[in-house]
Amino acid sequence: MNGGRKLSRERCLVRVCSLPAISWMDRSPTGRVQSQSPMRPQARQAVIKAKEEGADFLKVYSYLPREAYFAIADEATKQGIPFEGHVPDSVSAEEASNAGQKTFEHLLGVLPACSTWGNEWDKAALGDLLEQNSLDKPTWVVTRTDAIRQRVLDGYSSDKAAALFALLKKNETWQCPTLTVLHKTAFINEPYFSSDPRLKYVPRETRAWWYTWTKSKRLWLQ
Repeated sequence: MNGGRKLSRERCLVRVCSLPAISWMDRSPTGRVQSQSPMRPQARQAVIKAKEEGADFLKVYSYLPREAYFAIADEATKQGIPFEGHVPDSVSAEEASNAGQKTFEHLLGVLPACSTWGNEWDKAALGDLLEQNSLDKPTWVVTRTDAIRQRVLDGYSSDKAAALFALLKKNETWQCPTLTVLHKTAFINEPYFSSDPRLKYVPRETRAWWYTWTKSKRLWLQ
């Protein structure tokens, strides 16, 4: 999901032409820019600006500092504009749902909330967050949480899951699982994936980014 002024202009054109309406969103800052904006006033102003420019909703990302996230949530509620997207590493799934986040992308936050290893995951996620925010450009490679992922899976708790799902239902928090994205992440090191002839249709920049997720050199940049 992405958007900006160009898409806003296109939406106005669509309305003039009486075609089916489309929605756009504010392009929320990611990575280094995002991590350098922890102040609440800056976060609130970003929400106000997005609404003034005509955004239908805002998308939050993984590396938002905790204070900035809750400032966005509060201001979005005041402005009457939905916010959705990633559950940041600095916030739990329960907190995001209670804050009014409309959707969770990629099922982020759900796994640790359903595991007895959730606290350990949160600590690892905080370490990954601090590391990524120290980089000029985040890589999205999360070594600490990857290292304990299987233990978190093995610690699945039906009771914790039931409690989370009840809360999500109560708050009307939707899930956008993006299964194709998760499939890519899970099987990116498989030979059939990296040798897929359709890769020639994928922009080189995208393949270069995918390459950072692999454990060994493949055919990504050919």
